[in-house]
Amino acid sequence: MKKTVLHIICGSLLLLLCLVPADKTSARRNRSLALASQTNNTEQSSFANSAEQSSSDDQASIDQAFLPLQETSATTIKLKQKKAAPKVGISKHAKKIFQNDSDTLSVFNVPKDCSVTFKSSDSSILKVEQDSDTSCRYTGIKSGSAKVIIKITKTNFLFFEDTKTINAKISVSPRAASIMFHQSVRKIRKGQKVKMAVTLRPSITKERPFFWSANKQIVSIGSKGVIHGKKVGTTYVMARISNGKTAKCKIIVRKKKASEK
Repeated sequence: MKKTVLHIICGSLLLLLCLVPADKTSARRNRSLALASQTNNTEQSSFANSAEQSSSDDQASIDQAFLPLQETSATTIKLKQKKAAPKVGISKHAKKIFQNDSDTLSVFNVPKDCSVTFKSSDSSILKVEQDSDTSCRYTGIKSGSAKVIIKITKTNFLFFEDTKTINAKISVSPRAASIMFHQSVRKIRKGQKVKMAVTLRPSITKERPFFWSANKQIVSIGSKGVIHGKKVGTTYVMARISNGKTAKCKIIVRKKKASEK
C-alpha cells in the first residue's frame, strides 16, 4: 500500500515537471508570435506609409512636371492678337471745281500687293489722268457731275482677282461770265447790317465774287456781301469775278432814327 501511494506521488511529480517546461515553452512561443505579429504590423504600417508618401511624392513630381506646360498655355492665351490692317481711304480733295480747273486725289494705306487704277464715270464732264501708282489728277470739262472711279485690285491664287471700288463724286460748274448788283443805290442807317444781292451769269455757276468797300470807315462789307454802316456818309461797294469783270453799288449811310438812339 505504501509503495502504491509512493508510486502515485512520484508519478504526479514527474507529470508536474513535464507540464511546467511545456507551459514556459508555450508562453515563450506565444510571446514570440505576438512580437512577430507586432513587428509584421509595424512593417506593414511603415510600408503603407512609405507607399502613401511615395504616391504623394510621385503626384507632386507629376504636377511639377506639368507646371511649365500649364504656364506656357496660359502665356499663349495672353498673347496679343495682330492689329488689323489700316483701312484704305482717299485724301481730301475738291468736290466742286470749275471748268478747266484741276485738282488731285490720292489713295492711302494701299497694301503692297495691290494695284490702283483711276477712271472717270463720264469723260465728257470730268477728265481723269493717273499721276502715280496711288494718285490721279482730274479736270473739269463741262458743267455737270461725274465720279472718279477708283479700283484697288489684289491678285490671289490662280490669278483670281479681288477688287474693291471707291467712288468720289465731283461737281463741275462754269465760271461766272458777268455780275451785277440788284440795286445801283442803297440807303442804310448807321449801325445797320444788310446783305447785298448780286446776279451772276450763267445762273448755274457756283463762283463766289470778291467784295470790297471804297471807304471802310463809312461802310464795311464781308466775304458774303453783308454791308455794315459805320459812319454817316456816302461811298461805294464793289464786287469782282474771276474773269475781271466788276459791279458797284452806291451806299448812303444816314443817321440813326431818334427812337433807335
